[in-house]
Amino acid sequence: MGKHIRRNRKLMGVIGAVGIAGGSAMVFWSTNAALASTPSMAWSIPGAKNGVTELSFYQQIDAAKPEKMFYFGNQFKFIGGGDGGYIGMQPVPHDSRGVRQFLVIFSSFRADSHTSHPNCHGGADGSPNGVSCKTTIKGALGHAYRLQVVKSGTQLTGRVIDTETGASTVVGQWSVGTAARNISTWDVSWVERYRGPKMPPCNSTTWPYYKVKFGNPTANNGALTGSMGDFRQKSSACPGALKSVHDSTGTTMMGGFKSPGDESATPTPTRTIKPTAPCDPAVTITE
Repeated sequence: MGKHIRRNRKLMGVIGAVGIAGGSAMVFWSTNAALASTPSMAWSIPGAKNGVTELSFYQQIDAAKPEKMFYFGNQFKFIGGGDGGYIGMQPVPHDSRGVRQFLVIFSSFRADSHTSHPNCHGGADGSPNGVSCKTTIKGALGHAYRLQVVKSGTQLTGRVIDTETGASTVVGQWSVGTAARNISTWDVSWVERYRGPKMPPCNSTTWPYYKVKFGNPTANNGALTGSMGDFRQKSSACPGALKSVHDSTGTTMMGGFKSPGDESATPTPTRTIKPTAPCDPAVTITE
């Protein structure tokens, strides 16, 4: 996978507090410029103070150039404390037949993580600690993908499910120490520009258009439904090139600049997806 400037332990360090009001959550960031300018949204799932053993995120990419540049990620942690992990998707170049595909990543930043899965290797984002897993799936713009994390004992399995076709793929597996306990029910989701100049000029070449919806998360195979907060962070990295649309079904992030020939799907439907059984991006927002 591409190198990411974002690291789980750093993200936790800059989140000051999460407030819940009217079913939505807000992240309060520190003044760390490199991280604060990354578009981020807080998510939470009420009703499980002792954590959960299954957690699902939902992403629908309606527009994104088929190139390595952006990572649409979802972070989670554990009731027992310590570093957590993330699961998310990256648009990548088409395959040799011109078919759209996505790289799906499932990582741990915990020093007590280990793996023997063929999709995984030790270490995460340049650190010797943790585990990184990845797989490439055939996909399509406009499809909703369920990114599922299941904890069974000390082992966690990451899976991606195309809710339109039913295709299900294991991204990887890794274990954690017993201190980790269950998966926590609040953290953040985000859009990261992980490749290219740290502060490129703001135009359609350096900031290609993307549109991705982060749906409300669920837990314990649909027994619990949470909420995805709206994007709130503002900075001056690339004024006018980012906006968000938030409603009861989640948050849609639209970044960069449209140009002739941009691929796009039909508008994101405002629907809630229920599970089936087992850099420095642009900054001004519109609410």
